[in-house]
Amino acid sequence: MLLRYRDYYHFETDDGGYLTEYEDSEKEEYKGMISSVGDIHLKRGDYYIQIDSNSQSNNNYFEIVDTAYSDGVEISERILYSATFEKGSSQNRYEFSLKEDAENLCIRSYQSDGKLRVSGYCLNSIKPYYSDTWFLALIWIVLWVLIIWKYQWLLSENARPYLIIFAVGLVISAPLFTDFLSQGHDILFHLQRLNGLTESLIQGD
Repeated sequence: MLLRYRDYYHFETDDGGYLTEYEDSEKEEYKGMISSVGDIHLKRGDYYIQIDSNSQSNNNYFEIVDTAYSDGVEISERILYSATFEKGSSQNRYEFSLKEDAENLCIRSYQSDGKLRVSGYCLNSIKPYYSDTWFLALIWIVLWVLIIWKYQWLLSENARPYLIIFAVGLVISAPLFTDFLSQGHDILFHLQRLNGLTESLIQGD
């Protein structure tokens, strides 16, 4: 199948995202949210999350929350998925589905009975997330058909300027063949900015 690893959404961090009030507390006695990792934008679809955890009970849990859910009237938080941690050290896989796009997701872990430590999160899409593979494959097929069809012409001096333009275009397009654009350091900021502009235009601001 013509699919690459980068066609799938992937978010990973080894930062537990612990809250200051938890870090400054007597951790054994603490009750409530201990960590939060956020600012994740996801399209609707199927996903799975793996969490490295060490829990002293089966009652500690985590939530995946949309912190910017809008019902058309106001913005509020909405819990999209919740599950408990298994007792002991584990790296369990939890699957969930989104029925609509989520602008700002965060993963929150809660300590309710016994100490809980979280050392990392890994979030992946189950199905391909980015849809440029087939488009790029079609472009390459068309280019090779044109090269074979115009092979003799490409050997002539008349074709030299076009070949130079093609080579320059290929070099400029190099970032499109890497993971940098799809998972750049500030892609979420640009997506949120575009979404903000869209909302402003809809509201007539």
